[in-house]
Amino acid sequence: MSLYTSIKAAKVDALELKVSALEQEVRELKAHIESATKTKRALRGYRLPEYWAPSEPTVQWANEKSGLSSEKLRTEFEKFCDYWHSATGRGSTKQNWDAAFRNWIRKATESSARPRSNRWSHIDQIQHEE
Repeated sequence: MSLYTSIKAAKVDALELKVSALEQEVRELKAHIESATKTKRALRGYRLPEYWAPSEPTVQWANEKSGLSSEKLRTEFEKFCDYWHSATGRGSTKQNWDAAFRNWIRKATESSARPRSNRWSHIDQIQHEE
């Protein structure tokens, strides 16, 4: 083998090693990009599915912790679904609909514990004065 041939072979081998290293780097970058894309997608919220129902643990939590009757819980579930199915805009997506439902029930529990003011009491007062 001539000196020229052996130098050429050495250069080809070196270039093949560089190409192999670059190909490996490209594969790693593609894997990183794909992973980052999946993570970003996973962090994005989504709209309430049409036939959504809370998970069994969430239902148990609502029954045990809320203090609301079954009828009131059913009404709150219907209000929750109607509200979120009709909502538009940025805030109408959630990552965890069970957590959103638990918060809804907490607020319903708080509002049912508060004494309700009669918004129309001023009308009743006017009618009594007449």
